Amino acid sequence: SVPDDMLELLSSPLVDLTTRVSSAIFGIVIIGLGIPIFCILMRYNLVVGQVCSHAWGTFFGAILPWLISWVVYQGHGVMELLSWTGLILN
Repeated sequence: SVPDDMLELLSSPLVDLTTRVSSAIFGIVIIGLGIPIFCILMRYNLVVGQVCSHAWGTFFGAILPWLISWVVYQGHGVMELLSWTGLILN
């Protein structure tokens, strides 16, 4: 049985210690630090482009993506969403 999450496989005891450490560093540095930077950039672009006010830019750029990801990341939420989207659009 192969896990759905690649990082879960790379951090399992089935792989070498170097691979486990590298997957932990990748998760923290690339994924963990990248998300706040993209939230700031999205908020900045919304406010500077005069799409919305500073408060709404903060909501759409920082709060809403976290809320959406929290809802769809529970289990196989993304896979179900993609499956239904494919059924409806095709």
